[in-house]
Amino acid sequence: MKLLFLLFANGVFSWFSLKLLYSFLRKKKIFDLPNNRSLHGRPKVSAGGLAILISYSLFIFLFFIFDYISIRLMLSQLIGGFILGLVGWFDDIKSIPIVIRFPAHISVSIIALLFFNGFFSVNLLAGTVYLPIIGNVIMLLYISWLINLFNFMDGIDGIAISQTIIPSLFLAVFFGHGGHYEVLYLVIIMIISSIFFYKYNWAPSKMFMGDVLSGFLGYYFAILTLYNNNILKYSFFLIPILMAIFIFDATFTLIKRIFRREKIWIAHSSHYYQQFAKVYGHKKVSIVIIIINIFLFVPAFLVLKYQQYDLYITILTYSFLGLLIYFLKRKLLIERK
Repeated sequence: MKLLFLLFANGVFSWFSLKLLYSFLRKKKIFDLPNNRSLHGRPKVSAGGLAILISYSLFIFLFFIFDYISIRLMLSQLIGGFILGLVGWFDDIKSIPIVIRFPAHISVSIIALLFFNGFFSVNLLAGTVYLPIIGNVIMLLYISWLINLFNFMDGIDGIAISQTIIPSLFLAVFFGHGGHYEVLYLVIIMIISSIFFYKYNWAPSKMFMGDVLSGFLGYYFAILTLYNNNILKYSFFLIPILMAIFIFDATFTLIKRIFRREKIWIAHSSHYYQQFAKVYGHKKVSIVIIIINIFLFVPAFLVLKYQQYDLYITILTYSFLGLLIYFLKRKLLIERK
């Protein structure tokens, strides 16, 4: 009964905090203004993700108070959320240079590694591969990249919130079925805290998430990766498969920009999802991404059931996704002609 009350209170708090924050941000005229890279044509209320971050952090703390979540998991979320939320908030209000954002991202990545005893081995092909030093370097880059790519990919209505909720639903079923209740509560709190944001962010949106939350969402999935690998000892590739759309688009776009000798720290609009949204609109692209995310449940399930083949399943998943994007891009080019 206590658990149900907490979950119900989480939903009520999330609903009203979003409603109040939307009014506050409009009153204070905190808007995201369109520019030559934007995919929206008029000013939108920005930094709405603050309500989600507050709701999530509050109920993570309450679940800790009632012994549902460990102090390690609680502190990793609250400290990471505070640092990334603070930097993101000021970035939403007035753009912060990379020389401030980058150290903050590295700092929370180190904090995550410290809370989960580093990354000295990876669960791969139903075995364990030990990576004494290089493993921590790789994971540091992985966490920092997830933090940044959520920011890069949060460019159209409904995309980032969908990429949070849909994979979290799969993880809730997986963790619940396996009896991993601590991390189950974590993802349920995230789902409940963010689900009502659809009211404001689905196309045509009234409010954007903003950097105040987008970076933390990447951190949230990075923590789940560490927990899954270090604590539960399941395949490392579970989260990268569920995050495949964001990881593939952001990483491939970054590689292309490096080869073109572009300034990769400067904002742009060359992601695949942005190119598709310019032609098909926000809603259609977000719906397609939701559908693909649901189909990714299949390889995610397979890497858990057949961990001896997890690397091959992951390679096939990313290859299939690459081919899908390639054919969609060709279709887009043909239609443009």
